[in-house]
Amino acid sequence: MAAKPAMSKEQYLHQAQFALFGCQMVEEALKSFLMYARDVNRLSPTEFSSINKSNEELDEMPLGGLIKLFRLASPNSTTIGKLEQLRPERNHCAHRALVLCFMSEVRTDVRLEDEFERIKKAAALAWCCFEALKPNLINMEARLEALRV
Repeated sequence: MAAKPAMSKEQYLHQAQFALFGCQMVEEALKSFLMYARDVNRLSPTEFSSINKSNEELDEMPLGGLIKLFRLASPNSTTIGKLEQLRPERNHCAHRALVLCFMSEVRTDVRLEDEFERIKKAAALAWCCFEALKPNLINMEARLEALRV
């Protein structure tokens, strides 16, 4: 049996970009959800009183902070556990991709093939989280529209 060809940095980087794009989509979904929750709170102050960040504050908030606010707004969501798993994987993807792809002078014993598998799992988790957040986002948007009527 012939040995598999070595993985290129380009292949690895492509997968890392896909994983990080998924993570970015999760962050944007969380920000949108929290903006809706804040606006719901303005119309119905008893619903999400802990969500009072401005758009600018939410835009600057890292994934961990967004997850904390999401937990306050949706404490019973089954998505929280997945989001908590995603946070360290997102950080790993971002930092490891930098080292492995852009800092060629850094010597490392890390194999791209091993990292590729981890990044593939991170990408799958990110997109799973994004899909899980979509119904939350749709419901919060509908709640806001119902209050505006």
